[in-house]
Amino acid sequence: MKSCAAKELNAALQVVAAGEIYISPSIAGDVVEEYVRGRSEQKTSLYTTLTNRERLVLQMIAEEHNTKEIASRMDLSEKTIAAHRLKLMDKLGVHTVAGLTHYAIREGLCDL
Repeated sequence: MKSCAAKELNAALQVVAAGEIYISPSIAGDVVEEYVRGRSEQKTSLYTTLTNRERLVLQMIAEEHNTKEIASRMDLSEKTIAAHRLKLMDKLGVHTVAGLTHYAIREGLCDL
């Protein structure tokens, strides 16, 4: 910031030269608030992009049903369920079934 003291500027240059990110204490609170607000909005918007079928598949995954069980319960093929699982991972930005389960629990889709 233009109003920072030379001491803070020197400290900031050392942090940046070391490959780190420097945030001035005078704006750190605002940066954190904006980050938290953005994460909250992102989480909500991601959930709203799921179809009802995707939500159901996600719930069953989180309840520890395997692909074959989910396919049987939904009267779909295992390939279709696998495709839903991959689509869920892509939409939610997770890379594992554990990540899907964690997301489902966080969203209240199951009581694990």
